[in-house]
Amino acid sequence: MSSFLLQILQRTPPWVGLLFLVLIGLGVMQSRTRSLPRTRVFVFPAVMLGLSLFGVWSSFGAAPISLTAWGGGILLAILLNRILGLPAGVAYSPASRRFTVPGSWLPLALMMAIFFTRYAITVTIAISPLLREAAMFAGAVSLVYGLASGTFFARALHIVRTGK
Repeated sequence: MSSFLLQILQRTPPWVGLLFLVLIGLGVMQSRTRSLPRTRVFVFPAVMLGLSLFGVWSSFGAAPISLTAWGGGILLAILLNRILGLPAGVAYSPASRRFTVPGSWLPLALMMAIFFTRYAITVTIAISPLLREAAMFAGAVSLVYGLASGTFFARALHIVRTGK
């Protein structure tokens, strides 16, 4: 391993590794079919939206380009999911008022995309602080955050629409 990569890893706070393991655990849980009440359908997507917004805010502040790109990513995720209809195979039981959601590895992939994007952006900005002010950089990163976390929200919307 190069000394540059080793320096990055040595300067990474220990809680980042713990967060990584927690996300892996949550992703593995979502790979299994589960039964959810309506209220729990939106909990995890709300957390992921909050984390991605925090990533945008802590990296770029309240810059209009970053907030607009983040929101645009969410809208794009909702639009794409309306077309794709994911997750497929959702069932709703009016008797139990619960949704049966088939397991998928997509949530884990999205969590890892958000995690590694956040990690890479934090390292990149620490190395080149002027990138924080680059509108194209802020917009591109924010769009990725919005698209990834918006996909969780879009999936939740699809699950709830199944119960109507």
